[in-house]
Amino acid sequence: MLLDAIPEGYRRMSIDDYLRAHRLTATALAYQLKVSEATVSHWRTGRGRPSRHMMTAIARVTYGEVRATDFPPVRDSHLSRLA
Repeated sequence: MLLDAIPEGYRRMSIDDYLRAHRLTATALAYQLKVSEATVSHWRTGRGRPSRHMMTAIARVTYGEVRATDFPPVRDSHLSRLA
C-alpha cells in the first residue's frame, strides 16, 4: 500500500477536521489507537508526526478519511528559538 499516493480530487483532512466532523474527542481517538492523549496532541499541533506504522493505523480507524499525506511536516520549535 502506497501511503503517500494522493488520488485526484482528494480533499486533505486533518485529525482536527476528522474529530470535528464525527463529534469525537482526541481522547477517544487516542484510545482507539492505543496511544496517549499527549501523542495525539503533538500530531494535531505539528510538534510530532506519526510513524508510518501509526499512519496506517490512523487511516484504518478513520476509514481512510485521514491519510499519511494529511499530516503537516514536524515543526522544529527549538530551532525557531535560535533565530
